[in-house]
Amino acid sequence: MPPIQRSTAANRLLEALPDSDRRRMLAGCETVHLAFADVLYAPGDAIKHVYFPTGSFISLIMPIDESASLEVGMVGDEGMFGTPLALDVDTSPVRAVVQGEGPALRMEAARFRRVASNADFSCTWSRRKPFAGCHATDSSLRRSASLSPSSTRRAFVGSLRLWSLNQLKIIRGTSVADHPM
Repeated sequence: MPPIQRSTAANRLLEALPDSDRRRMLAGCETVHLAFADVLYAPGDAIKHVYFPTGSFISLIMPIDESASLEVGMVGDEGMFGTPLALDVDTSPVRAVVQGEGPALRMEAARFRRVASNADFSCTWSRRKPFAGCHATDSSLRRSASLSPSSTRRAFVGSLRLWSLNQLKIIRGTSVADHPM
């Protein structure tokens, strides 16, 4: 996947960020072309890049046993792949396969962590309903656009945390309630 060009955002999750945070995220992104059926990650692979699809989509497939698997999610221009990094989880819990060919923004994992570390990770979920999983819906993006920059940042980071916790729940068979938010 060779880089195509530096880019502005066409990803709704990035667009929901306050201008300053969005600029910091985009400064570390490059536009790449994702080809149909490319395997970006297998379960247990080190996450080296995060992906913000702009005109592509990525299937998230969880192995059930040696011969079976289950699609547990899909990431398009409303989300990102690489959210476990927000919880300091370095490995992919899923197989990430390109199901819709097209462009995406890609950022190195180390840079994502540096940029995300400026966000407030002490999000309180009792005050605000999070994005659906890590995938923001149109209505949640409209709601987040009306929030203050720090509230939007907390919602973005919180949505990453919730998705990652849900993945841990699937892997470990635990409840999200078992993990502090």
